[in-house]
Amino acid sequence: MLTDPTLVSNLLTLENGRRVKSVCEDGSMAGAGGLSGEMRKLKYLLEDGTTLTVVKKTTFETTIGRSIALGLAREGLFYDKFAPQILSVCPNILPRVYHSSGDMATGQKLILLEDLSELNAVQAGYFFGPGSPHNWGKDLDQITAPYKSNAVNVTRAAFKIASKIHGMYWKDNTLLTPDNSWLRGSAWMQGTGETPFLEAQKQGSDMWAKTVQAIDDGTTAIKWDPLVLECMNSSFKKVSWSAFQERVRTMQWTLVHSDFHPANCMWVPTSSDDTSGGHLVLLDWEVVGLGSGPQDLSQFLISHMDPSLRRSCEEDLVREYYNDLCAHEAVSASFTWECCWAEYVAGGCERRIPPSNTPR
Repeated sequence: MLTDPTLVSNLLTLENGRRVKSVCEDGSMAGAGGLSGEMRKLKYLLEDGTTLTVVKKTTFETTIGRSIALGLAREGLFYDKFAPQILSVCPNILPRVYHSSGDMATGQKLILLEDLSELNAVQAGYFFGPGSPHNWGKDLDQITAPYKSNAVNVTRAAFKIASKIHGMYWKDNTLLTPDNSWLRGSAWMQGTGETPFLEAQKQGSDMWAKTVQAIDDGTTAIKWDPLVLECMNSSFKKVSWSAFQERVRTMQWTLVHSDFHPANCMWVPTSSDDTSGGHLVLLDWEVVGLGSGPQDLSQFLISHMDPSLRRSCEEDLVREYYNDLCAHEAVSASFTWECCWAEYVAGGCERRIPPSNTPR
């Protein structure tokens, strides 16, 4: 049972005065919590006899250390501080938030969100086929059959959302104030925070070291190209705070999701009776911060889209993003198409290894 009066109060306000009679756990959502989160469903019984299902996201006790080191409690702060402004410009692109809080010192967060499954939503990554490990072993045709969408449509919708958010916060100096110091990269953009920067890089290098060990032991089911292995090993050896600072000084930065891929989005159909249309809802803002907007785009495409399809449509999709972005007055005239494309390409190299068509 959940009896926190603050949470009940929030629900009472948002549910137009309908009173909550009781609340209970309604099942786990194992594997859906991001880097450190645990997600469970809560069912609220209201005094008028109706029910309301809410998704509760907290931090696993076993991942508190990681949450503190990487600042993952910031997701609770994001929904509290940024969601209202973003939703005023981009309605419906975030889930409805009933309560949101986060403590960067303790690593704890508590977020209550609308249950999008009640709206017949589907994870957007399923439209991209079996290339991503997120989709291995799933009957994607059966899952996506009720919906009239595809990978290109989903990507176009995601890039339009990205252009709006990136344009809203383009080099916005209020993101550098002490009140927003919890944003990932805020200190880095101001020349401080070398230790957490290196800790974040170490997480990646440690994960890569485990992968290399599995390759050497012959315990991985994935066949790695020798050139990819060479590039990965070389990249981790080149991690440098000073080199990063050189790049930051010329970067056209903005507010970025930083984990922008289709599996962190839900496709919500127009209605349960009409699945010919729909819209995207963005989730998992644990690493929201300051960075390169176009690099969010490359992560989105390379993480899921079949390489042949990506090559056929990526330039058109990125150009649409760039044109939409330039409609914002804050975007500098010096941010040319060539700059945008160069950042997109760099992000593809730095953030993701392109997926194969099938696991092997």
